[in-house]
Amino acid sequence: CCYFLKAVELRNFTKVAEYFNFTPAMVSKTISTLEEELDLKLFVRKPHELTPTQAARILSDEWRQLIASIGNSILKARASQDKAL
Repeated sequence: CCYFLKAVELRNFTKVAEYFNFTPAMVSKTISTLEEELDLKLFVRKPHELTPTQAARILSDEWRQLIASIGNSILKARASQDKAL
């Protein structure tokens, strides 16, 4: 999930690999595996160009909202716990 979201943002597997301290091949393989599991083409790959598909943009937007929602839930739960103590 994190590699995918960063790839949508950076549009470059090498930059994603540098960000996570992995190899570009590992990032590419991880994204390919995700595409296979979801049965979706997420990126159009060209030399030095990575373009997210419409499916990738939809997933990225939805998943970022979900991650933000989870983060907010955690903050609310901590605040509630702090009040109870």
